Amino acid sequence: MILTRSAVALCAVLSLASCGVTYTPQTVSTKDTPLDVTVVSMSPSSIEVANRSSYTPRALPAEFFATAGMNGTVRGFGAFPEAPSVPNLSPPAEMALRLPPEVQTLSYKIGIGDVVILATRAAGNSVEQLTGLLAAQSQRQGYTVRDDGAIAIPEVGAVAIAGLTVEEAEDQVFQRLVQNQLDSEFSLEVAEFNSKRVSIGGAVRNAIIAPITLSALRLDQAITAAGGITLENNDYGVIRIYRDGTLYQIPLDNVRRHIKLDIRSA
Repeated sequence: MILTRSAVALCAVLSLASCGVTYTPQTVSTKDTPLDVTVVSMSPSSIEVANRSSYTPRALPAEFFATAGMNGTVRGFGAFPEAPSVPNLSPPAEMALRLPPEVQTLSYKIGIGDVVILATRAAGNSVEQLTGLLAAQSQRQGYTVRDDGAIAIPEVGAVAIAGLTVEEAEDQVFQRLVQNQLDSEFSLEVAEFNSKRVSIGGAVRNAIIAPITLSALRLDQAITAAGGITLENNDYGVIRIYRDGTLYQIPLDNVRRHIKLDIRSA
């Protein structure tokens, strides 16, 4: 079959004309429930009208929220557990640097519970007396400072030394030895420091009680003695120092600048 150019053009016009068919509203019914459906031809004007119109979605039917089972519970399940407790991982509201005042370097004062050693000259022959170290070791006796602040020395009695420095305690013992007409050649030293301690706990490997000795107890020494800090996130970490009824604190990012801080009580 041979079509002329005019016949092809006519076919094209008829094809384009078929796209503009307008369908009148009609009702489409289903098997169960009739639904009113309006069929509208798609054109630039109908699309513009549709875009300008407001759209309010229909609510889902009540059957959508119904659960299978008795009393509104899910079949095969018991009661749902309560919501888990989630820890608050936000940084503390107050992490300001509050340094304790500097502690004056003072001589150690003997306290209740400390153990002091009295080393006296041992009686013996001249050879033993020449070896002073051996003589002193053979006559070393330990005394615990009692709750009344005194030590009990045989043939001398109670000697109050609590609250005194080592030099002052030596002078006190010397006076008592002279009063009792005893050999006054001796030396005194603190063997165990039990009266002054610092409790170190919290996020450390081992919570300990560190004694205050003749030397200062620095912050780095206290942390090392406790096995180091065990925090996973140092951004939220802070070291708190409780001294003489006042609480001080140092955020961990400031610790290196104050690592030599003396944390003992004044």
